[in-house]
Amino acid sequence: GLIKLITFAVVLISTGAIVLAGYFNTRIIDIRTLNITASKKGSGIKELNIVMASDFHLTPVNDGKLLNDIVEKINSLNPDIILFPGDIVDEKSKILDRRNIGKVFEKLKTKYGVYASTGNHEFISGIKQSVDYMQRHGINVLRDTSIKINDSFYIAARDDVSKKSFSGSDRKNIQEVLAGVDKNFPVILLDHTPIRLAEAMNNDVTLQLSGHTHHGQMLPINLITKAIYDVSRGYLKKGSTHYYVSSGVGTWGPPVRSGSRSEIVNIKIKFE
Repeated sequence: GLIKLITFAVVLISTGAIVLAGYFNTRIIDIRTLNITASKKGSGIKELNIVMASDFHLTPVNDGKLLNDIVEKINSLNPDIILFPGDIVDEKSKILDRRNIGKVFEKLKTKYGVYASTGNHEFISGIKQSVDYMQRHGINVLRDTSIKINDSFYIAARDDVSKKSFSGSDRKNIQEVLAGVDKNFPVILLDHTPIRLAEAMNNDVTLQLSGHTHHGQMLPINLITKAIYDVSRGYLKKGSTHYYVSSGVGTWGPPVRSGSRSEIVNIKIKFE
C-alpha cells in the first residue's frame, strides 16, 4: 500500500513538473537566424531581410500577452517582409474577436507587408472566416496565387494540402500557382505542410517556407515527425532551392512544449 502510494505520488509530481516545465518552455521564443545566398536572376535585388513565423494557433487560451511578445520580437528584427506559412488561427473568428487578440498584428512594422498562406487549421476553423479575420488585421492571405513585390521578387502561396478534405476541391498544382510568375525573378513560396518538397525545386522556387510539424511539440512525437517529413524542423537545400521548416511560434492543444522550442526565424538572403 505505502510503496504504491509513494510511487503514485512520485509519478504525479514528475508528470506535473514536466508539464509545468513544458508550459514555461512555450513562453521562451528563440530567434533563429539563417543566412543564405541565392541567384538574383534578372532582378536588381541585392538582399532581403525576411521574418517568418508559423503555427500561432490563436485561441482564447493563447492570450494577447504572448502575441504581443511575438510581435515585438518580429519588429525588433526590422523585417523587409513578414511571412506566415499557415495555422495562424485555431478558433472561430467570432470567439477570437471577443478577446480582440488579432489587433496586436496591426502593430507589425515592415517595408513590404505581411503575407500568409492557409494551414489546415484555417480550414478547420472555417476558411472564409479565418481569411477574413486575418485580412481584417493587416495580414494579406494569398491562396494558390502569387504577387510581385517591389518589382524585384515574388511571394507565392499554396492552399494547404488538407484543402480537399474540407472543401471537396483540390488545391491548384504548383504550375498553376506559379503561372503568372516571371522566372527571371526570385520566388519565395509559402506551403504550410512540408510534403513533396521536390515540386518547389522542379519549378525553380528560390525558397520554400513551411511549418505544420511543430517538430513534434512534445516528446516522443518529434521522433514521429522526423520519420514522416524530409525535415521536421530546420534548413534543407535541394538543387538550388532552399527550404526552411519551422517548429512554429505557438502550440496546438495544450500550451506545452517538450523536446522542441517555439521560434521566430530571421532569414537573410544575399542575392548574387
